[in-house]
Amino acid sequence: MRIKRATVNIMSFISVLSLIIGFFLMPESRGQINNGLLLTLSIIVSTNVVLFLIVMKSCFGTVLNFQTFFLIGFLIVHFQIPFYNAIGIPPQNPRFIWANPNVVNFGTWMSYMGGLIWIVGNYVGIIFKGQSKNVYARNNKSANLAILDGLIIILFVSFIVLVGSAFLSGAYDGGKNWGAGASYVNVLLRVAICLRIFYFFYNYRFNRSKISLKTYASKNKLFLIVLFFYLIIFMNAGDRGPLIESGVLILSCYSFFIRSVKIWQLVLLIFIGSSFLTILKLGRGKDSSKQGSILERGFEALFENDSNTTEELASSVRIVYKAVDQVPVQHDYLYGLTMFMDIATAVPFAGGFVIQTFSIPEIYRSSTYFFTITGQGTFYTYGEGSEILGDIYINFGLIGVFLLMFLFGIYVSRISLKAFIDGNFKNLLIIFMMISTAIYMNRSVLFFPLQLIVYTLILDKFIKFFGKNLEK
Repeated sequence: MRIKRATVNIMSFISVLSLIIGFFLMPESRGQINNGLLLTLSIIVSTNVVLFLIVMKSCFGTVLNFQTFFLIGFLIVHFQIPFYNAIGIPPQNPRFIWANPNVVNFGTWMSYMGGLIWIVGNYVGIIFKGQSKNVYARNNKSANLAILDGLIIILFVSFIVLVGSAFLSGAYDGGKNWGAGASYVNVLLRVAICLRIFYFFYNYRFNRSKISLKTYASKNKLFLIVLFFYLIIFMNAGDRGPLIESGVLILSCYSFFIRSVKIWQLVLLIFIGSSFLTILKLGRGKDSSKQGSILERGFEALFENDSNTTEELASSVRIVYKAVDQVPVQHDYLYGLTMFMDIATAVPFAGGFVIQTFSIPEIYRSSTYFFTITGQGTFYTYGEGSEILGDIYINFGLIGVFLLMFLFGIYVSRISLKAFIDGNFKNLLIIFMMISTAIYMNRSVLFFPLQLIVYTLILDKFIKFFGKNLEK
């Protein structure tokens, strides 16, 4: 560990002290919006985040770790709108954001406590870490990437054939205009591409003294060409998920395996990336016959629209307010039902089996369905989405938020240490898959990365097993 233990202890003490202050600041479950409270909570938690990320950068040797991306997303989702409101800039659509204005104080306070408890959990995992041992040499066993490349090409061609002309022509409809089977193929294609990106950088780490990055890239040009067209197809339709996932994964792998990205570079990349994604969002539409490219339409709309680049992500805080407003007053706690379904869905074929065997109603198949159906009824027109704290709260309440966020923090710090310090291959693979989902995880469910992790580990075993047998 590159940072002194005394520094970690001091920083962790500051976070614990902030938690204690939080208990004294606890508001009533219902009450008028208190902008003084919102401002105080926002400033204290933001200060803790900055100090924490400095420690994490020193511990792991890279600023592009899971903690950085997760906490950037966490601050935007949970505190951007409350902070702006506290300084006199209310949300553009208050009736949409404030599910019930009387729960804003409590919902923001829960976010404050949940974020700090997660940070403390990370500190605990670091302080009580075991003996570090570098095992990179034992993990330097390349998989047969020819098999993986072949699979990616097959899946990519299959996706193009199945997805249909509407999506390929640039019409965005949240996946509703995809052809039959395209979504299933895309799950496998997404997993294969993420694994291949990881291997691209992981293998180069052991060959950079022998070959330049440019030459190495030319030897992997088949995959890079497929990746380019894969991202172009989604960019043309304005579907930003694959762009965010692949972009974050590429940047984080580059920063760790090749050259560390500096903090000012990260800030610049975040600004450029968020601006670009906003342009894509503004330029997309269900009708592909609109004049001009998606970028042209996006630029035109950008100058006519006064929204900021992170407003859409920040709007997910409304789910926190919906959660504390509805449960347990209007609906009892779910006691882990939707979380169990999230875990089952991450296991191949298990989700459908559980739903059919136990006849799980649609409203309990995910917290996304829960918030959508409780808000719009069974004949809903769009998905409300979910949010990590809201997902935990409707299942286990406030105590569940505290406990699960603490355990989640410990898990992340321990697996980060095993990956970045010890160099354990399996943990490296897991943490980088988690990093690729870190920002979006805040507007999703707690077990959101699980499917990608499970499928990636299975695929990794698959290509190594068949590669080994082919070589015999």
